Amino acid sequence: MKMFEKLNLRLMKKVVVIILGFTVLVVIGLEILHLAVKPTNVQLSTSSTRQILEYFQLFTSSNSSKFNEDSQRNITGLLKEEVTEINLELSENTTFKSPYLIIPKVYNQSAARKPSNSSRKLKIINCFNCPTWFITTRSKMFNRDFKMCPVSECLFTTDNNNVSADVLLIFVGYLTDRTQIPKRIPGQVWVKSFWESPAHYGYPIPYEPWKNVFNWTFTYRTDSDIFAPCNRLTWRNTTDLLTDAVYYEIAKNKTRTAAWFVSNCKTPSKRENYVKKMQKYIDVDIYGKCGTLKCGSSDADRCQQKLSTTYKFYLSFENSLCKDYVTEKFFRNFQYRAHIIPVVRGGLDYKKYIPNGVYINTANFSTAKDLAFYLQELGNDLKRYAQMLKEKDKLTTINYMIDWCNFCEKIHTQTESKIIPDIREWSHNKTCHAPTDI
Repeated sequence: MKMFEKLNLRLMKKVVVIILGFTVLVVIGLEILHLAVKPTNVQLSTSSTRQILEYFQLFTSSNSSKFNEDSQRNITGLLKEEVTEINLELSENTTFKSPYLIIPKVYNQSAARKPSNSSRKLKIINCFNCPTWFITTRSKMFNRDFKMCPVSECLFTTDNNNVSADVLLIFVGYLTDRTQIPKRIPGQVWVKSFWESPAHYGYPIPYEPWKNVFNWTFTYRTDSDIFAPCNRLTWRNTTDLLTDAVYYEIAKNKTRTAAWFVSNCKTPSKRENYVKKMQKYIDVDIYGKCGTLKCGSSDADRCQQKLSTTYKFYLSFENSLCKDYVTEKFFRNFQYRAHIIPVVRGGLDYKKYIPNGVYINTANFSTAKDLAFYLQELGNDLKRYAQMLKEKDKLTTINYMIDWCNFCEKIHTQTESKIIPDIREWSHNKTCHAPTDI
């Protein structure tokens, strides 16, 4: 019986592939016929036809994991040939400057074998109350063994008893009223660390002992002493772009307006209320705990495929509107090269930090209704929408938070000492705001 089931399954797969292949050929045939009867600015060359076939083959292949394999590579700190293989641009190709937009650093492999500089003392970086995710998330913590770093005399530890370290990382959001403030040794650097928005954490009570103790800040904020956003962007090599005809074909085959993946249904930003207003005018499909549609983490590839082929826009709405607070919701569709335009809503100054023409900002519209009508208009203008897909495709993610080489170098070279008088004032005072357009 099981043998027959396997045979039937194989037969069904073959039928699906045949149908999909036939569909693609029909689409290409109709497009060619359309171009012959009514000339347009979009021309399908032989290479474009091949790219269309490859694009649709990607989403019907059983090996769909190739869809995001580039995004899982450690780009910063790679060897030059590895960065070239991923096809990234290693030189400046724009005048746009931003701490979120960087050129990958290429470290020399021989640096990992170089002798230690005996004139430098080994610096111990201890994570005092380290959360599990910070210890285990290796993919975004590059060079934490410091082997490839130009300045490599550093050691990272997570021992709560090691209060004699040179640097103490303290995750303030995990402090409680019972947390005993560590005994400080002379010359020790205390670093305030955290990656949630101020709307989601506070400080221990009493707070007074935590004043005048921190020297550096190590957060997602651009004014931190050590800037560490949840991700960064870099330029894709232009040879890796598709043709205009392929982007046009991708745009033409989309059938839904917007998708939103969300699990927190009641937020300080009231994003859920904003989306309800949008739904009065356009279709917004909601996946996760707050919606009726499901696409679990075990189906990550399928979810990304569905986004890329079905939807025109993805809602990258943050749970709070706080200074510089932007999460993976924004970066995800650059990371997986999904052909979908993000609609952003958050506390980041997107215009200042992200290149224009690759996202749509709700802040540019007076109401959710105005935004909805604009999305509808843009989505129906296939040529303009396809051009926006191409602009977005010029960017990809570097996929890291921290290059520990920079951290180690800062510890060894920083000579100026400072004390932050009131860390709560820095992190919480007037850094978040309520929405004004709902």
